Amino acid sequence: MTGSKQHSLTAKGRPLVSFRGRVISVADRITHHRSTGRHSHSTISSLPEVWIADASGRELPFRDETLDHCRAGHEIVIIGDRAADRVLAMRNLSTTETWFSPSVSTLPVNGAHVFTIIFTCFSLACMTWFITMILLGEPSVRDSVWEDIGRTSCYLIAVAVGCWGPEKARTYANERTATLRAQIEATIEEAIK
Repeated sequence: MTGSKQHSLTAKGRPLVSFRGRVISVADRITHHRSTGRHSHSTISSLPEVWIADASGRELPFRDETLDHCRAGHEIVIIGDRAADRVLAMRNLSTTETWFSPSVSTLPVNGAHVFTIIFTCFSLACMTWFITMILLGEPSVRDSVWEDIGRTSCYLIAVAVGCWGPEKARTYANERTATLRAQIEATIEEAIK
């Protein structure tokens, strides 16, 4: 991906690249065709291929699902990550809308996140059971109150960590995404000037 400006993205020195130009043509390109089984079920996905000309007349092709919201004649700004060679966002100056790549989306609390929390809690509870069996032996009626409290405390800690860990990871990922989006927006505003 070649662009007109570079900006520092993170402390790692990964640069953002911006490219501003007018869309010359838009076409869908089939990128994947997958047939499954003996039956004629197949999956076809396509990415838009967008050709853009900058102010000097240089033409460049871009292929990414983020570029699906433009057509010939629109003026757009594309922000990309040079290190990963991918498009992160597109601002369509003709429609004044900004479109972000799915890789720059915030992580919602959905069924998959809840399943991750349940699976983590269950896994930690199983490990806790195994460890308490080794350390404290099998539970019996003759256990002291302190052994019961210790065993119960271990299970409660395992469940608390199982709930806290995935939510903390989601929050951290969303904070990084928010920072990246702010940097992308600032880069877009600078490219528009």
